[in-house]
Amino acid sequence: MLHLVCTALAVLFNALGLFMKKRGFALTGAILYTVALVLFPMYFMFVVIEMVLSYIGYAKMKN
Repeated sequence: MLHLVCTALAVLFNALGLFMKKRGFALTGAILYTVALVLFPMYFMFVVIEMVLSYIGYAKMKN
């Protein structure tokens, strides 16, 4: 259950980072995807792509 909560929060923070163009929200979403992966590693295939793309998106956003 905690895995799903972290994933839902990550989606929310990534959406905020996208629409508000804030790097902090994008980084928070990427970290939450990483936490969700650590909490339930059996479902890594569902969050690993989103996690990698979130970190790439954070790196490409301007300050």
